[in-house]
Amino acid sequence: MKIIQRLSGVVFLLALLVAWETIARLGLVTPDQLPAPSAIAHAMATEILQGDLAIEFLRTTRRLVIGYGIAVILGTLAGFALGRWRLLYAASEPIIEFFRPLPVIAVLPVAVLLLGLGDAMAYSVIAFGSGWVVLLHAMDAVRGIDPVLIDTGRTFQASGFRQFSTIILPAAAPQTFTGLRVALGNAVIVTVVVELVSGFGGGLGGYIGEEQGALRTPEAYAGIILVAVLGYGIGRLFGVFEGSMLRWHRQMMGR
Repeated sequence: MKIIQRLSGVVFLLALLVAWETIARLGLVTPDQLPAPSAIAHAMATEILQGDLAIEFLRTTRRLVIGYGIAVILGTLAGFALGRWRLLYAASEPIIEFFRPLPVIAVLPVAVLLLGLGDAMAYSVIAFGSGWVVLLHAMDAVRGIDPVLIDTGRTFQASGFRQFSTIILPAAAPQTFTGLRVALGNAVIVTVVVELVSGFGGGLGGYIGEEQGALRTPEAYAGIILVAVLGYGIGRLFGVFEGSMLRWHRQMMGR
């Protein structure tokens, strides 16, 4: 059944590409609006072989990984702490609720003023844009743990570290990983937005903006497709990692 489902997805994608190519070849849209897939593939191959697009892809990947990594570390630690200690959450709630709704576009000018146009600014904005999701999911995961589990640990006089490693961390892991997965998608979006809006240091976002401004539409679409490829590929890798880390949880739920 899974093989049939995957094949149906491939067939649908191929049908979509054929329809797209047909529409472009018949001249129903102009090449400046929607180039044919064959033209985009040719532009992508040319740019990759020349090295330009490959370098921009690696730049975006580096910024995404580092910025997302910062969000994971800081967001998880802060979320666990806020979920564990209610007083800390009560003291931090006004700040969290003030900054959490801010869109990345609004934060970007401030980040440029404070950190300048450089990778440090990009890492900070990516971490800010995706870190809130990690923090909130981790915090809610810890706060949603059954109090009976905590009381049981105290009854057996488990140390604080032992309670965290054997009770809190396993119980909070599934929802925390959900937040990490959602935040990864946000990080991809924020990375490209930062490169596109700030216009510094290249990357796929900067590449798309430059090619669009130069009316090199097939090259711009090639950059957009590579963003999708990056998001899909890194999402699949995260899925494999999540599956290995939460295998015990899925086995328990299956039983």
